[in-house]
Amino acid sequence: MKSKISSVIYIVFNYILFFFISRTVAQEYPCDSEEWKYYQGYCYWSSLYHQSPLHHRSNWFNAARECRKRNSDLASIQNPGENHMVFTLNRCADAWVGLVMIDSNLKTSQAGWEWFDNSQRNFANWLPQHPLRDHYECSSLYNVNGQWINSIHCGNARNYYVCKKQATGSGFVNITTEFHKLRGPCDDGWFALGEKCYHVNPAKVDYFEAMIQCQSMKGQLVSIHNSKEDADLTRIFDACETPWIGLENTDPNKVGENSGWKWSDGTLIDYHNWKDGGITKDQTKQCGMLQRGAKWENVPCWELHPFVCEKPKPKTI
Repeated sequence: MKSKISSVIYIVFNYILFFFISRTVAQEYPCDSEEWKYYQGYCYWSSLYHQSPLHHRSNWFNAARECRKRNSDLASIQNPGENHMVFTLNRCADAWVGLVMIDSNLKTSQAGWEWFDNSQRNFANWLPQHPLRDHYECSSLYNVNGQWINSIHCGNARNYYVCKKQATGSGFVNITTEFHKLRGPCDDGWFALGEKCYHVNPAKVDYFEAMIQCQSMKGQLVSIHNSKEDADLTRIFDACETPWIGLENTDPNKVGENSGWKWSDGTLIDYHNWKDGGITKDQTKQCGMLQRGAKWENVPCWELHPFVCEKPKPKTI
């Protein structure tokens, strides 16, 4: 009887301890939520986290307004590391940043531009020949290499964007700056985010080899069922390469329709984010990968790409 009571007391004690530790970590998290990525004292939010894929991209002015709604501004960039981080946060797609022209007489020089959040101009990364005199008063990251350009129309073009604001806490910062890549309760080599554990393999293999390797680790190629999971994936796979996801065609006669596709874990497509122009109606392209900008594309299954596996996050007591 005493041993049973002791076991109950032990379980209750550990539950209470876990509860208070969880509350402490949550309070020390330096950003509003895990949608925001922490980096060197600041928090960054990608427009990929917008609830509707239709609003992942917008013109420069709407992007600036969306950032202000989140008590932030379009991102300023102060060093090469920050430039790379902001570039990869939107999967290396064209993305608005907060550099704006303030003096038309100095449009082609660094002195004619200023960050929208009034931060200092300590760093410049313009594409050669930029800024262009006869183009626009806003700037974006070029999708090839992340350098800055001013050749995209501020009001007509629709780009992804990144918001930035000061971090609100620092207690947890000394432990890690990679909040989006915490192991948590996941196995070694896996990262916890949302309700899933993710594993990234940079080796380039065909779709079927990727699927087999995921299954060998008791997982599946990643499936995506909402906008948040789409955005989470870009945080886990923070590079410009195009990885396999678990999309596979089940009916070659319906390769151009959502109903002809399913996820490799057997779940149906209840959310979709195909590339501009939709699914390619080509029966040789029966497997799915993630494009730059987190759009999906169907390609031949024998192409070689890195891949991302997933499995449910273990439940904690």
